[in-house]
Amino acid sequence: MGSMDDMMRMSFDELRSQVNPLPSSMSTHLGLTTGGRHGIAAIGMHSSVPRGQPVIPNHPRELEVYFCGPGAESLAAKHRSVSVIDKPRAANVCKGRRDFILFEPLDDCVKEGRRLVIVASLGRGQDLKDAQVYLASSLSRWLSEEKTDGSGRPYGETKDEDPTLRKHFTREQIVAIMSFGDECSERA
Repeated sequence: MGSMDDMMRMSFDELRSQVNPLPSSMSTHLGLTTGGRHGIAAIGMHSSVPRGQPVIPNHPRELEVYFCGPGAESLAAKHRSVSVIDKPRAANVCKGRRDFILFEPLDDCVKEGRRLVIVASLGRGQDLKDAQVYLASSLSRWLSEEKTDGSGRPYGETKDEDPTLRKHFTREQIVAIMSFGDECSERA
């Protein structure tokens, strides 16, 4: 690759092979080229490259986050971006709802002492009619997963969006939810 003009004349596969060449012994052994659907990424070879901890992105506040369950008060005291919701109000919000990952009914979760996260759009926290309810462990796992690019490869940032409302959490809210949803302390 000599100049920018040379790069512009190359096909995408040629350019990729120049930037990230596959060792010839490996390509011969695997019978692969570096491009297309049958390239290195298709067999997951990039996943063996060690990466650091994913970054938790930060956004302006778009959501109100409420905790209910064991440990809610202490976490809300540490993280000012989350609040505690009283049990009767939380039980009312949970009626007829299911967790978005496990599809587990949430009706009796407050009585059972399970950890719940209730999320509402900013400014809508008073009525909670459109609020989303999650088991803290489910939402924590969701937020700890890495975002992926169009090819399905993780790119080093955790998810940062409410899976239903499609609005962003702040970094502090994400950290609080991850702490609250710690599986080891799901039932305290």
